[in-house]
Amino acid sequence: DLLMHRLRIAVRLFTSLGVDLFRSSFLLAWDVLSPRDYSQVRILAYRMRARTNREIMLLSSAITLTPGTLTLDVSDDRTTIFIHAMYAHDPEAVERHIRDDVETPLLTLMRGSPP
Repeated sequence: DLLMHRLRIAVRLFTSLGVDLFRSSFLLAWDVLSPRDYSQVRILAYRMRARTNREIMLLSSAITLTPGTLTLDVSDDRTTIFIHAMYAHDPEAVERHIRDDVETPLLTLMRGSPP
């Protein structure tokens, strides 16, 4: 049962990352090819629940994998990750997406239970 639960979480995480990759690639290409600039660039300070080096590294890699987002730095106290987001018209929605669709399934996979 635990194995099936982790498998469902892994499918959810990789599906979310795949959709993000496709959607963001399309948006970025559209923005580059169109005469109008659709970007709303912001630097976000995201309070993360990841704590170990491996959790932080995987979270930052997942964020950077998506075109238009880039992990810039981690705070010295390892509670905040700084993200450059090209399409952050709604910063709270970006942070909610990272928390709900990336960080939560990632930490659930790593820890065996939801954070």
